Amino acid sequence: MEKNSAILTVIVVLVVIVAALGILLYWNELFPEEENKKTTQQVDTNEAPIARLIVSSTTVHVDDLVTFDGNSSEDPDGDIDFYIWDFGDGITQESPNASYVEHTYSYGGDYLVNFTVQDNADNPKRNSTHVWIHVIPRDYLDNGFMVLIAQQETLNNQSTTFPVEDDAIKVNISLSINGLSIDGGVEAAEFEIFIFNPYSSLIDSEEVSVTVSDSVTFDLDANDLKVSGDYTVEVSCSTGGGVVNYEIEVLYQ
Repeated sequence: MEKNSAILTVIVVLVVIVAALGILLYWNELFPEEENKKTTQQVDTNEAPIARLIVSSTTVHVDDLVTFDGNSSEDPDGDIDFYIWDFGDGITQESPNASYVEHTYSYGGDYLVNFTVQDNADNPKRNSTHVWIHVIPRDYLDNGFMVLIAQQETLNNQSTTFPVEDDAIKVNISLSINGLSIDGGVEAAEFEIFIFNPYSSLIDSEEVSVTVSDSVTFDLDANDLKVSGDYTVEVSCSTGGGVVNYEIEVLYQ
């Protein structure tokens, strides 16, 4: 009897031990200890690159070639993999080989140039720098006047364009008639003159009578010149034909 009791006791103890082990294993699956985790946390040790920029000049004229050199940029723990340029006038350029670029500006003004480099890491980082470029309008003089910028002959009922830069305060337009032929013995030809801004919006118009020896002069003020770009003069003649000579002068502050 005592022997059977001892055996039963051993069995109970074993059952308790097995049950305890089972509960412990199940608990560990639900709430694993930090030391039992199999995952390893990765630390990003990649250092950001350094963008450096050298520019040929920060003050240039319209259509002057400007060079931008980013070759001195570096990455402390790798290589520069990509170069990104934003010239501030709506033009961008990006390439693995664009460490040195050239650019020209069509209109006067101040342009913020942004230069960005990107490294070659698996998780790449970027760094940027910038420079301001001041672009002087065409034939901009120290006294604030622009010399004659458009002088050409064109047939009636056609047009001519002329550029206007930032800070323009006035445009003088003079038209003279060469070789004017007047129909039906009329003493003067009737002209309609239209001026459009770069968005093709009409900003001024006039009706004038012109003889062979006449010239017509009119102007636009700063309120008409709020947009930089190419303005257009259109001349329409209803009573004669010939050649119109345009002389256009733009004044700046």
